[in-house]
Amino acid sequence: MKRREFLFKAAGFAVMLSVPVFAKAASNKPLKATAITQVFGDGINLTGVAIEYQSPLEASSINAKSFSVGA
Repeated sequence: MKRREFLFKAAGFAVMLSVPVFAKAASNKPLKATAITQVFGDGINLTGVAIEYQSPLEASSINAKSFSVGA
């Protein structure tokens, strides 16, 4: 699998996993996701995903325990 294809699939998967967390706020749906990558000695790696919503999220509605990173 090509790196670019992997990055897009990984970003899409991350968005799919994070959408249920904010499903209660149905009026504030995600608009797009942007893959955040870094180049290391062994190549490019997906290090994060930025999700853009229709309106700003309130910090009090976001719980860090709702998110996890797995390899």
